[in-house]
Amino acid sequence: QTCALPILNLSRLCTNYPVAVLGLTVALILLISRIPAFVRGQPKLHRLVLRLPGLGALMLLLMRANFVRTFAQLKHARAKTTQALLLCRDLSWNYEYRSAIGRTLVRVQRGESLAAALNDDRDVFGEMVINGLAFMETAGAGSEGLFRLSTLLERQLDSRLTALRQILDPLLIIALGVVIGGIVFATFLPAMEVIQHI
Repeated sequence: QTCALPILNLSRLCTNYPVAVLGLTVALILLISRIPAFVRGQPKLHRLVLRLPGLGALMLLLMRANFVRTFAQLKHARAKTTQALLLCRDLSWNYEYRSAIGRTLVRVQRGESLAAALNDDRDVFGEMVINGLAFMETAGAGSEGLFRLSTLLERQLDSRLTALRQILDPLLIIALGVVIGGIVFATFLPAMEVIQHI
């Protein structure tokens, strides 16, 4: 009876104020949907997003894969390294990542190799990207090596997403079960209360 009391109160609230409950639900959905746009518009939050447990590492991996894939396509199209870096920077929404590419661009313009220029921002670009580019520069590999590196990063990203999905699917099923169970209890508890008072 103690556990059923909050559900019963919620049922009474929904019955007595349906418009208010619907309005609050819509407002909550709109608020959640606007969170990504709000974060993108606040550069101070971009570093914090990349430091979030689990999500930050996933976002970094996604940005690295996009960076290498875009850079490979631009180099395959005979673009200069500086031009490719400029375009990669402009395509990224994250201020921290854009700043890291900007610092890399300055070092490349000073005459440093791309791998050496990326090395100071190793926490952003990652070991695999920097070591792969260093190997390709030493071996004289072209855009084919960049495409292979992007494929490796995308496979790593797919494996992370698959692992995350295996965690989230049971949680989603449990959450749906709780919601459906709450709706069932909220529907039948008032009727049971009426029957008890007869």
